[in-house]
Amino acid sequence: MAYEKEFEDSGSKVYKVSNLKRRPARYAHEIRTILQKGGYDGVYVNMLSAANIVPLKLAKQHGVPIVIAHAHNDHVPAGLLRKVLHSRNVDSIPRYANAYFACSKAAGHWLFPNIDQEEVVIVPNAIPADAFMYDEDIHRKTRERYGITPDTFLLGHVGRFQEQKNHEFIARLFKRYHDVNAQSKLMLVGEGELREKIRAQLCADGLQDDVIFVDPTNVIEQYYMAFDCFVFPSLFEGLSVAGLEAQAAGLPVLASDALTKELNVTGAVEYLPLSDMGIWVDALDKLHGHCKDSERVTERRVLQGRSFDKTKYSLSQSNLYLVDTISELAARNGIREC
Repeated sequence: MAYEKEFEDSGSKVYKVSNLKRRPARYAHEIRTILQKGGYDGVYVNMLSAANIVPLKLAKQHGVPIVIAHAHNDHVPAGLLRKVLHSRNVDSIPRYANAYFACSKAAGHWLFPNIDQEEVVIVPNAIPADAFMYDEDIHRKTRERYGITPDTFLLGHVGRFQEQKNHEFIARLFKRYHDVNAQSKLMLVGEGELREKIRAQLCADGLQDDVIFVDPTNVIEQYYMAFDCFVFPSLFEGLSVAGLEAQAAGLPVLASDALTKELNVTGAVEYLPLSDMGIWVDALDKLHGHCKDSERVTERRVLQGRSFDKTKYSLSQSNLYLVDTISELAARNGIREC
């Protein structure tokens, strides 16, 4: 589990439960047991959809005073069963939850359609901005590790290889752009069920020597620093962490116009229609022109990172806001300590 060691080092206890799809009865039983033994004042459920509302139901059944549902998406992820379950469950969320958080306004409207949106607390996805602050030395060394020359224009993307992230579009875009600028490469960081399909698509276009696939890494900030731009044509997102990380690293971002305008924290996001590939190619060519003055690029990226660090999307700022919000919830429910 991500950050498991950090949780344990801070004194938290981490419980692992059975897979819901494989053992639904055991999954529910294990959560019941945890709730019965814990005597919890609150349960916080992060949700990509309403397909699984079991934790909310069980928390309500066990009389937990504060039950928080937190929306992290504004669209149902792929899968027919997930979509059916979401449609069946979404209107039931208010029966079990009594506090509603969302990573964006769009996510709040989507997961809590029957809730007064004034009641939905927007808790932005936040990142440790200082870790992503642009460092020219890291930029150079990371590129050297992969044989990328200083004059190569490097397009980058970070995300799981699944339908939502639209890697198929990225592959077609890179083919079009590489025809215009042969001194360009593409780096794709992530894993997922569509990775080999995308690799085959790029190889069929003869781009195997110009595309670099990178497995998930715990030093992701080094890859953002290596990129010259971030390509982000997702079909849907809540408020993307990757989009925030890219801006914190000082990158210009080319994003699908289907994504929330809340993502544009620094003014560095350009929204483009997926229906017109030519506009994306032109935008990339324009960004390439801006990369030729390395000193100005370094200055711009550092300034953008500093600007990001002052926003509510910086972890230091967001943590304070979240603690205050949950403390207020606790006080309203007669809980003295949070």
